[in-house]
Amino acid sequence: MQHYRLQGQMERDQTEFAYEGVLRTMSARFQLNDGRVVTGQLERIGGGYWWGHGHPRTGVAFFSAAQMDVGLAETGKVADAIVFDGLLLTGVAYEGLSAAVGLRGGFISGMTADGQFTSGDAGAISYRPGAPGNAIPQPSGGKVEKLRFGGVVTAVEHAEGVSLGAVLDRASAGSSGFLAAMLALVQPAALMERAGARDFGVPGLGLNRISEEIDYYGDTLSATRDRVAQGLPAPPRRLSAPIYEIPAVVDDLATLGIRLRAVTQVSPEPLFRLAEVGYAYRGDPLRVGGRAVGFRRGDSYVASGEGFAGFGTTSTEDSPGFSVTASYSYNVPDSVTFYAIPNASVFGLQFTAGPEELARPIIPLVKRAKNEGRDR
Repeated sequence: MQHYRLQGQMERDQTEFAYEGVLRTMSARFQLNDGRVVTGQLERIGGGYWWGHGHPRTGVAFFSAAQMDVGLAETGKVADAIVFDGLLLTGVAYEGLSAAVGLRGGFISGMTADGQFTSGDAGAISYRPGAPGNAIPQPSGGKVEKLRFGGVVTAVEHAEGVSLGAVLDRASAGSSGFLAAMLALVQPAALMERAGARDFGVPGLGLNRISEEIDYYGDTLSATRDRVAQGLPAPPRRLSAPIYEIPAVVDDLATLGIRLRAVTQVSPEPLFRLAEVGYAYRGDPLRVGGRAVGFRRGDSYVASGEGFAGFGTTSTEDSPGFSVTASYSYNVPDSVTFYAIPNASVFGLQFTAGPEELARPIIPLVKRAKNEGRDR
């Protein structure tokens, strides 16, 4: 998420104020610890600001941001459980190189550490959505976690199209280290422009590392459901080793706003993980886009898709700009949009004031700006 924002700031060569708020919601079935199933809503509310001064690509700039994510599980008129996650980030840029560091933290209310409610109309229940036959019973009890530290977020971006980001956190005492996730990407948009080849698109190649504590694609969840359905013990709730993968991407293919992306996992088990085709158009006042994804979850490949539509105005020196955008997502494997819940249908609504590039993308799909004539 921070990569998209730093990239947008660099392309604008201007640090400005931006505010964004977003609500995403899905209908869910929650399984009580006695086996009964109740209906409710699982919601994610996000908001924050971005502020700065200066020119990150051609001069010196300073910036800061605050961001929040609030997860609400509701089975009645009030929330049975709340998970709050916040990020305070600050950074500096000098002639095309920007670096940012942020601290994450938050709290959990009404839920135990093993993911069960401790109060509310439903009593102690698992918050994993699913049909009665697929729900995963979990033991009740456990201490309510009040406050928690979520680690350090770091991000580095260069105007030539090189980015590196990492989350430093230790999910549990059994983690192999403090590196929860690392994403690196080389996408030489400036070089493509200087070579006169920008009209062909912006290719990129990266390297991702995801800790074994993070079930990013739902592999262990898929295995758990299969084993529980067969009456067998559930497998460990973590992967055997960190995931290393290589994403390859082409953005704005033929300047049409088309995106192609493929992800190959190289460790711990070599396999083709994901294929994506997307499209984005952002004009005044219409903004539309979407993507179709096929990816490997557990032992099989599944489909995912999402789209957005909205209207707004572009931020200029005379006007800060604004946008209102609605979205729909199905079975999305990453957590930028929502929580990575298999087969979830999620509806979203976002409002931004200021440059959209400085807000979180309502879906992780951005039409890159052409920078012809800009001094790099």
